[in-house]
Amino acid sequence: MNVCIIGWYGSETIGDRAILAGILALLAEQSDELTVQLGSLFPFFSERTIREDSPLWNDLTESEINVELFDSTNSGELGRAIQQADLLLLGGGPLMDLREIHMLSYAFRTARSKGVRCGVLGCGVGPLKKKSCVRAVKEILKVADFAVFRDALCLSALEQVGIRKEARFQSAIDPAAHCAELYRRKGSFGESLPRITVNLRALSTDYIGSEGIAQFNQFAEQLVQRISELGVDHDVLLVPHHYFYVGGDDRVFLNRLRFNSGCENIRVQNVPMSLAQTMNLFATSRACVGMRFHAILLMTVFCNHCRIVNYTGKQFGKIQGYLQTVDPTGFFKRGRMVSLPDENLSTSFVDDLLGDEPFELNPSCFSEAVDVYRKALQ
Repeated sequence: MNVCIIGWYGSETIGDRAILAGILALLAEQSDELTVQLGSLFPFFSERTIREDSPLWNDLTESEINVELFDSTNSGELGRAIQQADLLLLGGGPLMDLREIHMLSYAFRTARSKGVRCGVLGCGVGPLKKKSCVRAVKEILKVADFAVFRDALCLSALEQVGIRKEARFQSAIDPAAHCAELYRRKGSFGESLPRITVNLRALSTDYIGSEGIAQFNQFAEQLVQRISELGVDHDVLLVPHHYFYVGGDDRVFLNRLRFNSGCENIRVQNVPMSLAQTMNLFATSRACVGMRFHAILLMTVFCNHCRIVNYTGKQFGKIQGYLQTVDPTGFFKRGRMVSLPDENLSTSFVDDLLGDEPFELNPSCFSEAVDVYRKALQ
């Protein structure tokens, strides 16, 4: 089977790499002879992803997957990749206000004209406010043979911009969860080390107003200082989930926090880590604090002592959508999470991070969701 995958690859985060690994694992179940053409906005950046993550893909699937890159911003290369494909997938990431959404719409219309089956797999929705981008999303979903979103809240978000739910639209879980669970089953991680791993990111006005950004920056500095105090006998590692300037390199923000803190037990993971290295890092950490969506996802799979900074909305954001699946009892809502915006941000939610009861993730919460993907791909 020849599959063409497009999306936001070329500026991929660690989370995007986990999405891709999860999708490849699902595709490998469908075909013994799988060839993947991966569209990238910046192919030189995705070359590193393939080089570093291909051993992980082979381990997770117990097979050898051939992934070939092409420039998805080049209409000729995009058209040839679609022409050769049995299936076109928009593989993860959000349907949102980015000009590249029009390229994705063009790809789906091209696939339809050539009779190539196409689908949306594991995507989120939003921020989606620009009329032209809403039209592009409507065009994508109009021609898609199936669309499986990463949570049920995505379907509500579509309705808010005038896109009604259809029988072809389903919800499951982010494909990165499938990657993480497969890796957890195969892994042998040993005992945790005296380390608190922290992922924070800079915020833009897409998520919060300018006054809120200033408030958050102050809160972030206070938070890393408080975590440093908790972990006197621990290293505090600020770990990025994005290492590329397109999309915001986390190292810029994290190094600023480290510099302003003046704390000797805080350091930044400046050397880029692979997906497998990042998952191992979480699995061997005494505790974790996460902010980026996929940092939270991976932390909750691999580490029992976690705290969450929710910047995507108290009711309808992607973090809340994930927690509805993995935390039905409200473990994190009981004082183990802060949500933005909040005028009374406090670092007290981490005070008992090291001594609190552990979060127990039930892996079975993933199984039904992953089956939704399997049925869509058949």
